[in-house]
Amino acid sequence: MNIAIVDDVAKEIDSLEEILKDYAAIHAIPLTISRFSGGEAFLENYVPFQYTAIFLDIYMNGITGIRTAERVREQDPETLILFLTTSIEHMQSAFSIHAYDYIEKPANKDRLFHVMDDILKKETKESSARLSFSHNKQSYSLPCSRIQAVCTDKTNYLTITYSDGTQYHPRMTFGSVSDLLENEPSFLLINRGVFVNMDYIDHFAAGICYLQDDLNYRVFTKKAKETEQIYQNYTFTQMRNSSRRHRETI
Repeated sequence: MNIAIVDDVAKEIDSLEEILKDYAAIHAIPLTISRFSGGEAFLENYVPFQYTAIFLDIYMNGITGIRTAERVREQDPETLILFLTTSIEHMQSAFSIHAYDYIEKPANKDRLFHVMDDILKKETKESSARLSFSHNKQSYSLPCSRIQAVCTDKTNYLTITYSDGTQYHPRMTFGSVSDLLENEPSFLLINRGVFVNMDYIDHFAAGICYLQDDLNYRVFTKKAKETEQIYQNYTFTQMRNSSRRHRETI
């Protein structure tokens, strides 16, 4: 597990790093921690999809944690972002960036252990739900959580779009993957032969579902409102679960 800590106070990084290393030792998980003294230093060295989680201080000299997170989200919708702060006034902004959690300073060990438990469970789940196929004579096994969309292409086989925009075209029927995706809470059937991952939806407009990387798909005309409502309920549930985790551990 790779984790980045971005904070302009070295003692805060020291404290958080010690707790995270204790957690890793107790649970026998490999852990690499990268330290950054500010948003600028972090962004200069940032590589998309490099980190499992990024702990970001909101109040820093120079670029703020919120702005740093926005820059990350422009390139990487996957990494878990956890904000660190002494105030809760920016919580709404944090969740609008799809922050995974919001931790008040000083970081409490029990609180952080609880958050890491959730992250570890999420990582375990992601590694267990995978879509396996062959493409261009190579075998792939992609975590479902990082697939943006699966749809039937013009040849009646599949186009699978991954989180980085890469597209795969395995000779598989839509029906062969339907059972798997129907059991994934984040996937939504928006039209005949089109599954989208709701974690990647940007917005709906005029009967079209827009995802990142300029992807867009037409929605069932008769179910357009119902489809949008399902997405809104999903988003609300994700935000509520994040808020509940926060309340339960303070």
